[in-house]
Amino acid sequence: MYLKLITIMHAIIFAVCSCALLCVILIWRLNHWKRRGVCQQDLWTVLISNTKGLLQYISAVDNLMQMYSAFPESRCTGIYQFFTPALLIRDPELVKQIMVKDFEHFVDHRQIMPEESEPLWGKNLMSLRGDRWRSMRSTLSPSFTSSKMKVMFKFMSECAHNFVQHFEGKSTTTTVELRDVFSRYTNDVIASVAFGLSCDSLKEPDNEFYQMGKQATDITGFWFNIAILSVMISPTLSKIFGVRFFDKKVSAFFRKLVKENIESREKNGIVRADMIHLLMEARKGKLKHDDDDEYKSEGFAVVQEHHTNKSKCENKFLTDDDLTAQALVFFFAGFESVSSLLCFASYELAINSIIQKKLQDEIDVTLTECNGHVTYDALLKMEYMDMVVSETLRKWPPSNATDRFCVKPYTIEPVKKGEKPLHIEKGDSIWISMYTIHRDKTLYPEPERFNPERFSHENKSSIHPYAYLPFGLGPRACIGNRFALLEAKTLLFYLLIIWHFNHWKRKGVPQLDVWTALVNNFKGILQYVSVADNITQIHCAFPESRYTGAYQFMSPVLFIRDPELIKQIMVKDFEHFVDHRQIMTEECEPLWGKNLLSLKGDKWKFMRATLSPSFTSSKMKAMFEFMSECAYNFVRHFEGESKTITVELKDLFTRYANDVIASAAFGLSCDSVKERDNEFYQMGKEATNLTGFLTNLKFLSVMISPTLSKILGVHLFDKKITTFFRRLVKENIESREKNEIVRMDMIHLLMEAKKGKLKHDEEFEHKGEGFAVVQEHQTNKTKYDSRLLTDDDLTAQALVFFFAGFDSVSALMCFASYELAVDPIIQNKLQDEIDTTLEECKGHVTYDALMKMEYMDMVVSETLRKWPATGVTDRVCVKPYTIEPVKDGEAPVHIKKGDLIWIPIHAIHHDENLYPEPERFNPERFSHENKSSIRPYSYLPFGMGPRACIGNRFALLETKIILFYLLSKFDIVVVDKSVIPLKISRKQFTATAEDGFWFGFKPRVANVK
Repeated sequence: MYLKLITIMHAIIFAVCSCALLCVILIWRLNHWKRRGVCQQDLWTVLISNTKGLLQYISAVDNLMQMYSAFPESRCTGIYQFFTPALLIRDPELVKQIMVKDFEHFVDHRQIMPEESEPLWGKNLMSLRGDRWRSMRSTLSPSFTSSKMKVMFKFMSECAHNFVQHFEGKSTTTTVELRDVFSRYTNDVIASVAFGLSCDSLKEPDNEFYQMGKQATDITGFWFNIAILSVMISPTLSKIFGVRFFDKKVSAFFRKLVKENIESREKNGIVRADMIHLLMEARKGKLKHDDDDEYKSEGFAVVQEHHTNKSKCENKFLTDDDLTAQALVFFFAGFESVSSLLCFASYELAINSIIQKKLQDEIDVTLTECNGHVTYDALLKMEYMDMVVSETLRKWPPSNATDRFCVKPYTIEPVKKGEKPLHIEKGDSIWISMYTIHRDKTLYPEPERFNPERFSHENKSSIHPYAYLPFGLGPRACIGNRFALLEAKTLLFYLLIIWHFNHWKRKGVPQLDVWTALVNNFKGILQYVSVADNITQIHCAFPESRYTGAYQFMSPVLFIRDPELIKQIMVKDFEHFVDHRQIMTEECEPLWGKNLLSLKGDKWKFMRATLSPSFTSSKMKAMFEFMSECAYNFVRHFEGESKTITVELKDLFTRYANDVIASAAFGLSCDSVKERDNEFYQMGKEATNLTGFLTNLKFLSVMISPTLSKILGVHLFDKKITTFFRRLVKENIESREKNEIVRMDMIHLLMEAKKGKLKHDEEFEHKGEGFAVVQEHQTNKTKYDSRLLTDDDLTAQALVFFFAGFDSVSALMCFASYELAVDPIIQNKLQDEIDTTLEECKGHVTYDALMKMEYMDMVVSETLRKWPATGVTDRVCVKPYTIEPVKDGEAPVHIKKGDLIWIPIHAIHHDENLYPEPERFNPERFSHENKSSIRPYSYLPFGMGPRACIGNRFALLETKIILFYLLSKFDIVVVDKSVIPLKISRKQFTATAEDGFWFGFKPRVANVK
C-alpha cells in the first residue's frame, strides 16, 4: 500500500514537473521575439490566436490582420506559427530587401513535407530548395513566358467557350455555386493545357481527372492542420506514422497519367504545344527563354521573371517523377487559386453594376476590333479588364501570406528612431502577408472598397512598388502568374459576353442563341450582310411569337412582330415610348442633337407641335410649285436626246432631291445635274453620308460611352458642314428680315414658327393624299410658345430635310424606277394615267390633280412596302411598361425605363402572313378594292403614331412629281449595265443597290405635249 502511494506521488510529481517544464519551454518559445527586442503580442494572446486558428474558430486572414495591426508603427512584428517563431514583415521597403535585393539570404520556403514522406510534393517547384530549386526554376522558366502563354491561349479560350455554352442553353436564370463551377473550368484548363486531355467537368461532373485534382488540392480543414503541425514538430515521427498530403491513389493516378502521356507522344511523334510538351523539351535541354517575346502590356499584376532565373541549366536527368511533380504545380497555381480569383471578381462585379457595365463596354469595343473573335493580343490590351483583375487580386489575393526561410545569417539594420539591429539566424522563418499589406489604409486608402481606378494609367504609379504582392516578388515569385491571369481574364471575357447576350432569355423572351447573336452583330458591323437581311433573319426566327429578343451591338433590343402590339407601343400607349434612342448627344453634335429626330421628351413634344403646321397639305400645296420647277428642270436636261440615255439613277435622283431641298427649304436655286459640284450639293451629300465601317464605329463609340466620345471629339458632321449650314440659315433669315422677303418655303415657315404665327389649318387637309400618308396625331397639334427658338434650332430643323428628303427619297425614286423598268406593263399603266391627267390639266399638272392619281399612289405605296425608306424604327421606354400575355405559354414581359424597342419595318413588309408573295412587286395590293384587306399597323413606311415621320407628305409629293414629269417624257428601261435582280448593298444602313442603279431613259414615241 505504501509503495503504491509512493508510486502515485512519483507519478504526480513527474506529471507536475513535466507540465512545468512544458510550460517553461512554451513560455520560452513564445517569448522568442521579445527576448530579441521585436514587438510581439502577449503570451496568452498568442496562445489563444494559435488555438483559435487550429480549431478554425477564426479565419486565417482575421488572425493575420490582428497580428499585423497590433503594432502599426513597427516595420516588423514577431508572430508564431503554432509554436514556431516567424517574423511578419510590414514595411514595403523591407519586403524589397528580403524578396529581391538580398534574396540570396532568403532563397527557400519553409519545408512543410520532406521529399521522403511525399515525393510528388517534395520534388515540385514550390518545395525544392537551394541549388535544386535554382536548377528547376531555370529549367521551367521558359515555359511560362508570354510567347508560351500565347500558344496556350487557344486551349483556354476553347475551355471558356465550352463553359459559357453550358449555361447559354438555359432558358431561365441559373443559380450556381461559383466556387464549384469555376473550379471545374480551371480543372478543364489544366487538363487541356498541362496534360493534353479534353474534359468537360460541367457536363461530366464526376470525371476522374476532376475528382483527383480536387483531392490533390484539398489542403484545408482541421485534420490537414493537424498533419501540418505533426510534420513541423517531428518530420521523422510523421514519416514513421505515414503522414501524407496526397492519398496514394492520387499520386498513382498522376504518375500513370504523365508516364503514359510521355510514352504515347514519344512513340507516335505527337507534338502538342502544352505543358507536357514543354517539360519534355526541358528534359532534352531544348527549352530557351525568348525575351524578345515579352509583352509590355501584360498587366499590372504580372511579375516579370528575374534575370537570375534565366540562367541555362542542364536538366537531362529529370525523371518522370520530377515531371509529374512539376505538372502538379498547375493544380496548386491554377485550380483553387484561380477559381477563387474568378469567384471574388464575379462577386465584386455583381454588387458593383457600374463597374461591370464599364467592363462590358470595353468587351464590346474589343469584340468589334477583333471581328467578334477575341485574340491573345487584344485581351492583353484591355486596360479596364486588367484594372478589375488587379483590384480583385489586391482585395482578395490568392494566398494570404508567403514565407521565406533564412539560409544564411542576415541583419535588418535600424532605420527608425528606437530600433536596434535585428539579427536573423539561419533557419529563421520570415512571413510577408499580402492580405494585410493590401488592406493597409496607409498604403491603400479605403482598402475595403473595390475600386479598379487605383490601377488606372493615371493612378497606378502612386502605388508603392513593393506593396502589391498577389504573386509574390523577386526570383521566387509565383512562376505561373501569367498563366493564372490569362486563365481568369479569358473566362471573365466570355462570361460577361454570355451574360449580356442572354438578357432576353432570362426574361422568358425567345431569342437567337448567344453565338448566333454575336455573329449577327459582327456581320452587321463588318458589313458582311445588309441591315435588312440581318433584321429579317431575327424577325423570322420565331414565327409564332409576338416579339423576339435581339441585340444592337451589346444593347438588348425587343423586336416587335405583331401589328396589334405595334399599335400599343406606337399609338395607344405612346406615352411609355416617346423617345428614339439617342445616337449623338446635343453636347457632342448640336445640329444633330437639336433636330426633331433626336430630341426627347418635352423638348421633342414642343418642337414637333411647333413644326407640325409646316407639313400640312396646305403647306405642301404651297411648296408644290418649287418642286414642280425642279422636276421640270431635271427632265429638260435629258430632253432633245433621240436615243436611250444610260444613267445611274441614285446619283441623278440625289441631285434632284438636293435641288428640291435647296428651293423648298432654303430658298436657293440649284441645278445639280448641270452644276455637278455646286457647294450646296456637296455639303448635303457629306451631311447625309452616314454609312461605312468608320461611321459604324462612331455610332458604337457614342452608344457605349457618350462622355468619352465627347472628350475624344467624335463627330457625325465635319465642322465645315455645320459651319456652312449655320451661315446659310443665319444669312438667309437676316436677308429676309432686312428686305422683308416672303417666300413660302421652309425657312419662311420656321421664321413664322419662331414668331408663334404658325397654325394648323385642318380645313385644308386632303382626303386623297395617298395610302402611305400618316395623318398628324392630335397630340402634336398642341399650341406652344415657340419664341425661344434659336438660329441653331432652326438650322437643326432645316437639316431634317436632308435626312428626310435627300438619301431616303432618292432611294424611293430609284426603287420605283427599278420596278417600273423590270415590269413594263405596270409602267405603261402608270404612263396612261399620267397622260390622262395631263390632258385633264391641259398640259400643266397641278397639286390637286397629282393627289387624285390613284395608280401613281398605288405604285409609290407598293414601292414603299417592298423597299421602305428605313429597315427599322425604334422606341425607348421612358416609363415602365408590361406586355401582358395573350397567347398560351406567354408570360408578362416587363420593360424597364431605358429599354429599347425595335419595329422591323422591312421584315414586317416582307412577312408572307401579312403580304402574300411579298417579293413580288404588285401595286394592286393598294387598289381601292384591295387596300382595306391590309392589316392595320402592318404598313409602316413612315412609322406610326405621334412620332411618325413629320416629312412623309413632303417625301411622297417630291417622289410623285419627279415620276410624273419623267414618265411623261421617257420610258425607264433596262440597259446592259443594269443588274437584274438588284444586289442590295451591305455597306449602308438604308437599302440601296450595291453596283448602282444603272438604267436608261428612252424618249417616248408618243406622249402628251
